[in-house]
Amino acid sequence: MKHGQSKYEGGRGRQKAAAGAMVAVVLGWLGAWPATAEVVRAAHVEVELIAPTQGLEAGTTATVGLRMKMDKGWHTYWKNPGDSGLPTQIEWQLPEGFEAGPIQWLRPESFELGGLVNYGYEGEIVLPVGVAVPKGAGGGEVTLKAKVSYLACADVCVPGEAEISLQVPIVTQKPATEARWAELFAKAQRELPTHAAEGRLAAFGQGERVGLSVGRVEGSEEQVGGQLTMYFYPEEADQIEAAAKQEVEDRGQSAVLWLTPAKAATGPLERLRGVLVIEGGKKEEILAVDVPVGAKEMAAGDLRGRSPAKQAGDTSGEFPWVTMMYAFLGGILLNLMPCVFPVLSIKILGFVRQSGVGLPGAGVGRVRWHGVAFGLGVMVSFWLLTAVLIGLRAGGEQLGWGFQLQRPWFVAVMAMLLFGVGLNLLGVFEVGLGVMSAAGTAAGRAGQDTLAGSFLTGVLATAVATPCTAPLMGPAVGLALTLPALDALAIFTALGAGMAGPYVLLSMFPGWLRVLPRPGAWMETFKQLMSFPMFAAAIWLVWVYGRQLAGADGMMVLLLGLLLLAVGLWVLGRWSTPQRRQGVRRAARLACGFFLAVGIYLPLALAWAGSAESSGGGPVARQDAGEGWEAYGPGKLEELRAQGRTVFVDFTADWCLTCKFNERTVLASSAVRELFARHQVALLKADWTRRDEVVTKALEVLGRSSVPLYVVYGPGAADPVVLPTLLSTSAIAQAIGEVQGNVTHTTDGDGGAN
Repeated sequence: MKHGQSKYEGGRGRQKAAAGAMVAVVLGWLGAWPATAEVVRAAHVEVELIAPTQGLEAGTTATVGLRMKMDKGWHTYWKNPGDSGLPTQIEWQLPEGFEAGPIQWLRPESFELGGLVNYGYEGEIVLPVGVAVPKGAGGGEVTLKAKVSYLACADVCVPGEAEISLQVPIVTQKPATEARWAELFAKAQRELPTHAAEGRLAAFGQGERVGLSVGRVEGSEEQVGGQLTMYFYPEEADQIEAAAKQEVEDRGQSAVLWLTPAKAATGPLERLRGVLVIEGGKKEEILAVDVPVGAKEMAAGDLRGRSPAKQAGDTSGEFPWVTMMYAFLGGILLNLMPCVFPVLSIKILGFVRQSGVGLPGAGVGRVRWHGVAFGLGVMVSFWLLTAVLIGLRAGGEQLGWGFQLQRPWFVAVMAMLLFGVGLNLLGVFEVGLGVMSAAGTAAGRAGQDTLAGSFLTGVLATAVATPCTAPLMGPAVGLALTLPALDALAIFTALGAGMAGPYVLLSMFPGWLRVLPRPGAWMETFKQLMSFPMFAAAIWLVWVYGRQLAGADGMMVLLLGLLLLAVGLWVLGRWSTPQRRQGVRRAARLACGFFLAVGIYLPLALAWAGSAESSGGGPVARQDAGEGWEAYGPGKLEELRAQGRTVFVDFTADWCLTCKFNERTVLASSAVRELFARHQVALLKADWTRRDEVVTKALEVLGRSSVPLYVVYGPGAADPVVLPTLLSTSAIAQAIGEVQGNVTHTTDGDGGAN
């Protein structure tokens, strides 16, 4: 029976097929074929190798799984079986160039029999394993073989052994999800331990007991009776006495879980490793524990998402005024970033148009209202985006700042919106920005602004601003998303106020508009000129969309959608003018609606098909990491550090312009490549272009929620070094020297010694 618990009061194949369906308009259909496996039954357990996708992508660390279905009343064992038992083991026989990582162990259950407590699994489970697929393996089918040994127990124990295999195609693009196993892999993903926020856990010895101090789970006090259940599963044998009762002591804003060291321990416990399961708050938490056992008590304190600096000297109720000030200044500087400026060109054009009426007189009020509408658009967008993000994270979603650009459908919508705005500025159709809104409201003739248009300009500027916050606001954004909801909302309010402030201020003092040229014929040229930054931004988003979905096929689908969008708006601008007969105008609008509907549907349908894969629960397959780089995957960092390697991790995304700047100007430089080679640094690329819970969790451990982020890990248990957002050769050299325990000198690209 299950052990009693203490109480505490208080695949890309589907994307390619979908892309083929779209491209079939001109090219035909594309397809994929599923993986096949054999099922072996032995010792009351059904054993099988399965994959979450209908193929493995070449050049990535793909996921396969060991499915085990135990007979009713029988169980197998975790990596630490407890007082008795044997852990499940896998011996792999893989094709040349393939390499399997360790088993990714799910949280176990405890089983008590005859005074002994064991840790294991019952029912049906899948144990994920990362498999590195070589780049040149595409174009055929391979067979993955494994010999599995396990111990199945009920009232008696029976050893089991099974030789299993999985035939699976190797593909060059992201494979489709295998629907049959989607729910099982999703369940496994939910039961994998996650890393707690830094400083939330602490362990200490006190007499003959070990205390594990845990910050209170936010929202747990809202449960009926305030009850919280916690249980610790030690990762190593001879660490904690399995059968001993685990008691919880309520400390108000934290709790201490009291554990009993194992009697068979050969010395004092120096480090506590294992899995902590917390139930009873807003959501179940499964936390990986790896903390030193100190000689003195170190209470975790009120850790409802507060940063380590905040925890060090808790001043309850302290408001993050300093962070808000930096957020406000960062928001002002956001207006100069390349993500934002193309959209703000619309606002610049608006001020130029209004300059003739913005001098003291009857036009002053109109200018002020436009400034307020723009500022309100920015603020409302920041509030909604922050509220959605905080709400989803509170519900257990692994998301970070800029999460909307990880959604291919959002990227497609933004590309079409910016492209349509560019066509409007170029004069293809004489309708204001309102036509691009959900209501499709016309804004009137050219040169005439509306309050709705100013509001939507603020919305659009905010939507594309998030990838540009990292150089200015990376640490502050990461901190904000770990703070209580009201504090986080206050910081993002300051960020939005800083971004909108210059424009609102200019509208409040319209006399300053005297410095702008008087309205005239040059405005038409200026308006058309402002269309080209819009097209440039749309091109960038098309590229991001292609990187996220089906490569060139995905780009072609979105480009086809943009073509239909252009045709529809051209028809609208050509035959829907007031000079045309009513029947012609009506036909033009119907034709425009048809082209717009089809053009919008094609890329969105492909995006939704691709989203089905990421909903399967497993990590999304990553893009090619590049020459000399390996894809960041479960266990890969730990594996390299265990080999004594220094590891450089690049957290990046294709929609992050700062990331691309650093990659091309610093990481790709000969000086940095020679530096990595000389110090034998292993290179890992954590691609966050699409939603990836593994990368999100890794960012959270480092106290960040956005990219870029660059981290250097030394061998062993040394703390990592976090590099500046804007990289330099000297900063990388200094970090490597620090983790390797020596002083490194190199030369930047400008020839200066560092």
